[in-house]
Amino acid sequence: MKLEETIRILYDADVEFVVIGGAAMGLQGSAYLTKDIDFCYARTPANIERLANALQPFHPVLRGAPADLPFRLTPRRSRRD
Repeated sequence: MKLEETIRILYDADVEFVVIGGAAMGLQGSAYLTKDIDFCYARTPANIERLANALQPFHPVLRGAPADLPFRLTPRRSRRD
């Protein structure tokens, strides 16, 4: 998925976020390119719920976890109290 598509999905879901890292540098005209997208999001319960709902169709997985580990992204799992 392209950077623009990812931003559009989050934007259309009213997720409050900012793009950071190499992708942000590229958006500012840097020649430094990365193949991932890093972003920070507002950690309010409503925003976390919008984020989880926006990402659900893409079947997110836990990085570094076994491939057969069952996982479902939910607002509760996305939040640390």
